[in-house]
Amino acid sequence: MNHAQLVEIPDIEEKTLFFFEDVMVPKNKIILKLDIPELKVGEKTLSKNIRLEVIGNTHLCITSKNGVGKTTLIKQIYEELRIRQDIRVGYMPQFYEDVFSHYESVLDFLVSKSKKNITKARMYLANMNFTNEEMLGKICNLSNGTKAKLLLIKFVFDQCNVLILDEPTRNVSPLTQPVIRSVLKNFKGTIISISHDRKYIDEVIHELYILNEDGILKKHN
Repeated sequence: MNHAQLVEIPDIEEKTLFFFEDVMVPKNKIILKLDIPELKVGEKTLSKNIRLEVIGNTHLCITSKNGVGKTTLIKQIYEELRIRQDIRVGYMPQFYEDVFSHYESVLDFLVSKSKKNITKARMYLANMNFTNEEMLGKICNLSNGTKAKLLLIKFVFDQCNVLILDEPTRNVSPLTQPVIRSVLKNFKGTIISISHDRKYIDEVIHELYILNEDGILKKHN
């Protein structure tokens, strides 16, 4: 094979158009004031004295060793914020079925009972390289990476301005990861996330916190 026959592999997905429109959080808006004396699962204490304040359009990430309660903590944060009327919260859990369990098809998940936005929904899906079969199919038939993209599309569709993300790049293909990082980097709302992805932390995150058995500490560069 000569050099002319070699095909260069793209670094990111081609023809991917994905962004949040008209979404923002005021700089000084209080999003979260957290004070948890004990973070527990059943009778087991995972961490204690967790105090965290999130203001404005901060992009925040929590990391730790396994077993300290990152996912438990972020679930509690979601439960606290999802009932708020002054923000629109999007949640990507560790197990996607926690969100998808009440929906069968991809389009039903995006547009619920209203069918007037199907054209817009299909445009968003096409922009994230969903095939026609995937658009018209069942969520259970999607790969985990495609389910992650579907959740992100839902956040855009619903104009969420606060995102709670449990390992947002974990299941996404290497070609899609740069797209996701770019979109989240330019997101003008609040991000509260868990991740061990170094590129995600370096490119997207403004504030990094370490969770351990004794609480949560801000890491200073």
